[in-house]
Amino acid sequence: MLVKWSCFYQKLVELENGEIVDTTEIENIEPDFEYLLCHVASGVYYMEWKFNLWNEGCLTANSITITLNEEDIKKLREYSHNIINQ
Repeated sequence: MLVKWSCFYQKLVELENGEIVDTTEIENIEPDFEYLLCHVASGVYYMEWKFNLWNEGCLTANSITITLNEEDIKKLREYSHNIINQ
C-alpha cells in the first residue's frame, strides 16, 4: 500500500469520530487502489476499497470493490495503528 500509514490511520479515526461527514477519497500514489470513506448518519459509516485491475501492463475499466462496515474499519484502524507503532 503506497499510502502513508499514518495518514490512512488518521482518516479512519476521523471517520469513526464523525469528523468526516461527506464522502472522502484518500489519495494514493498508484492507481491500483482507491479508498472512499462514506458517512451515512451519526455513527453509521462505511469504506469502499476498490482494486483496479490491469491487463498486459495497462489499467482497465475493470475493478473489484470491497465494502467495509464499522467493525471492519475498526479492525483496519487497529491494524494500521500497530503498523505505525512497530
